[in-house]
Amino acid sequence: MKLYHGSSVGGIIELLPALSNHGKEYAYLTNSRVLAILYAHNPIKSPGGFFTYRFNKDGKLLYDEYFPNQTAVMYKGRKGYVYA
Repeated sequence: MKLYHGSSVGGIIELLPALSNHGKEYAYLTNSRVLAILYAHNPIKSPGGFFTYRFNKDGKLLYDEYFPNQTAVMYKGRKGYVYA
C-alpha cells in the first residue's frame, strides 16, 4: 500500500513527528492522495477551525463547502507538496 504525506514544506527528506493540535507529536500519513493534497496546501482555518472533509459509509472522501467559493478562498495562491 502506498502512503502519502501532505505538507506546505518542500524538500522533506525524512518525515519526523511534529507537535499536533492535540499536544502530542505525530507524523501523519494517509492512503488517500486526495486527503494528502488537502493537507499539503495548509489552508487557512475554516469558520469551524477544521478541514471540511468527511468519509461516507463506504469510506469515500467527501468535501463540504460551508460558505460560497470556500475552495477558492481557502486554497487560492497556496502551494503544497505531497510525499509518497
